[in-house]
Amino acid sequence: MPEKPWHQRLLDYLAGLHAGQALESAGADGPKITASIPLSGTGYVMPMVLMFRSGGGMGSLITPGGTSYVTLENEALQFPAGEYQVNWEASPRLGRHTFRLVSVPFRSGILIHPANWPHELEGCVALGYAAGAAPSLIRDASGRGSRDAVMAFEEEMCRDSFILKVS
Repeated sequence: MPEKPWHQRLLDYLAGLHAGQALESAGADGPKITASIPLSGTGYVMPMVLMFRSGGGMGSLITPGGTSYVTLENEALQFPAGEYQVNWEASPRLGRHTFRLVSVPFRSGILIHPANWPHELEGCVALGYAAGAAPSLIRDASGRGSRDAVMAFEEEMCRDSFILKVS
């Protein structure tokens, strides 16, 4: 059976929300997703970011505030679907702080960073605003590229830890 399109998977996921997750009412900009995971005994609620793979290394990512990004991965080096904690950490390789997935089975060093082509990614995830004809990220109509998308995502997530749910 073919995989459901990402938007149907999102609707299925939202239909099955569990404690600590909610869907706010639709506003002028559409519905806002406020998924979160309460951390037992801490009083802290970690936000959840949803990532949907659509094949060919392309996909989409939706933040708790409802912002949507195009994702790019090297399909041959993708990490397994699942839920992962993502921390804001220093990356000696990139020479800056970035988001790093932790506790990925048999893998380490998986980052969220700018890239335009799958061969620029060694298991990491790149964000963008628009997809090219081939598996690639291109600038959108206003000229924003992958670096702009990653910077906006980092700012929106307050450079703080979150849960990434990948399907």
